[in-house]
Amino acid sequence: MLVKICGIQSLEIAKVVEENKADLMGFIFADSRRYINPIAAAKISAEIKSVAKVGVFMNEEPARVNEIADFCHLDYVQLHGDETIEYCKKIKYPIIKAFRYKEDFDPKILYQYSVDMILIDTYQAGSAGGTGRCFDWKTAKEKLSKLHLPVFIAGGISKMNVGEMINVLNPAGVDVSGGVESNGIKSKGKIIDFIKRVHELERRVKNVRCNCRKEKNYC
Repeated sequence: MLVKICGIQSLEIAKVVEENKADLMGFIFADSRRYINPIAAAKISAEIKSVAKVGVFMNEEPARVNEIADFCHLDYVQLHGDETIEYCKKIKYPIIKAFRYKEDFDPKILYQYSVDMILIDTYQAGSAGGTGRCFDWKTAKEKLSKLHLPVFIAGGISKMNVGEMINVLNPAGVDVSGGVESNGIKSKGKIIDFIKRVHELERRVKNVRCNCRKEKNYC
């Protein structure tokens, strides 16, 4: 289970993310209270070696996306707006394409995108993300199970409910930002607890699977 901590704005927090073995960290270059300017992000990126760096953009000019990705030494570009199939072809970095889930969500649309991963976030009118709200995981389960790419789940996830989300959707990864904040600021303790919780859940799932295989003499 991949863990992505998004909305990184300081080296201090980035180090906590790295030391506790998250897989990815996100820098938000779109209009957001968690925005970070590319110069600051590049300085942080230069100090982080073992966590993949993701730049989050929304309807930005492709040339500008590539420019910032180069400057900040990003590993992935996350597109969180209305970027088209043709737009994605202009990005020279691996892409995480975000989509907002609502009742009329159609997984067939995603099949047309040539990207590396999909991120499913909560739909809220007038908001592109960061709502702090969960979508209906149980209702979404059947549709999301049809996706052909690794899927990250975002939206209202915290230490308290990540186990339920994993149990229902079993995604490739989880993306959290507000769920590891206190009063809108990243909390070291919440980041540590969240990553630890996901890793514990992952170990439990592996143990259950291994025990099942042993019973069937597969191990």
